Amino acid sequence: MIIVVEGTSAAGKTTWCRQFATSQVLCEGQPTPDPAPEGASDPNPGNPSAAAEYWVGVNARRWTTARDLSERLGWVVCDTDPFKLHWTWSLWVAGLASSEYWEASRHLFRSAFADGRLGLPDLVLFADLDPETLRRQKAGDPTRTRSRHDLHIRISAALKRWYLAMAALDPARVVFRLPANGLEIGHLQLGPRPQRSGAPLFDRLMAELDARRDPSAAPHPPLT
Repeated sequence: MIIVVEGTSAAGKTTWCRQFATSQVLCEGQPTPDPAPEGASDPNPGNPSAAAEYWVGVNARRWTTARDLSERLGWVVCDTDPFKLHWTWSLWVAGLASSEYWEASRHLFRSAFADGRLGLPDLVLFADLDPETLRRQKAGDPTRTRSRHDLHIRISAALKRWYLAMAALDPARVVFRLPANGLEIGHLQLGPRPQRSGAPLFDRLMAELDARRDPSAAPHPPLT
């Protein structure tokens, strides 16, 4: 199984992974062989296509690592989702990223789903905390600067909507809490998804996300 621990910055993801996953955790920020294009980490990069292509490559490599570890160890816990398209979507629905960046990202990530280079995790544990608690936990952790914490809080509602959309596909596979005593037997008994990848699965998720956007927003045209 590929298990993901998610939530807004300072939600306690890394602490939980270190406490309960130990040697079976895939950390965020693995080294990448390709240099990032200028501005790739900006909420609204100057070259949206180049940034989207870079991130789909980073995430696909992380997905491959997670898949290999899960096959070797039985399960792996990922500190944040290898399928990190939620970042661009959350920025976009919050009005912080351009439609060009979102559409470029969506197109490339859909292609990665179509050929199996990316997929949905088998289980998501989502730390569902309010902004006040997140700010308090950030203040209590002097080991990390979290320079963009306010930005993460600003898009935290959109991030939760992303995983609500994923839960609509299979409610048992998204849990909106970090279990206080680690992984539970019922979590592992779920086993892998019947299908993790494929363009139809990606399109189903996008349809659920469209239903959770601002109701005044126009629907997206389908991707071909």
